[in-house]
Amino acid sequence: MHNLRVCVDDQSLEGAKALEIVSSNLFLVSKVDQVLIYDSLTFRVCGRIPISLLTSVDREPNEIIGMNISKCEDWLGIISGKNLVMNE
Repeated sequence: MHNLRVCVDDQSLEGAKALEIVSSNLFLVSKVDQVLIYDSLTFRVCGRIPISLLTSVDREPNEIIGMNISKCEDWLGIISGKNLVMNE
């Protein structure tokens, strides 16, 4: 059974965050130091938001760890930091 699924992007999105902006027919996907803006209808990248991260002095790198959008969809919040894993 095929389910009509097609690979749109062959890049690894492990640990990525996603956020939908319904009013603009867009969705956002975070990578390590940038947010990619995709068109919801064509699944093509239509923009990028570069994020300046602080330089890490430990072994864990800084990365985007959270994104959220306001109810009016006018404001976007992006949180960066270290994605620490417990019981390592």
